[in-house]
Amino acid sequence: MKLIQLNSVIKEVDSEATGMAVKTLRKKRGVAIKDVAKETGMSLSLLYAMERGLRPWNQEKFTAVIKALKKLSGK
Repeated sequence: MKLIQLNSVIKEVDSEATGMAVKTLRKKRGVAIKDVAKETGMSLSLLYAMERGLRPWNQEKFTAVIKALKKLSGK
């Protein structure tokens, strides 16, 4: 999975689409958002906002969340 970009020229990330995709993956794997927060060191409120597209994603946050999902789900 990669960050979802709106415009490949300016590398603008579609935070809403990325957040929705991450949330869907997290729920599919049966991982609680509080566990992702603990594993990544990010606050619960930040993760909620990112999943709703209210806070921006960057490569570092995205990678940390995906790694946490893999570790916590065993997949």
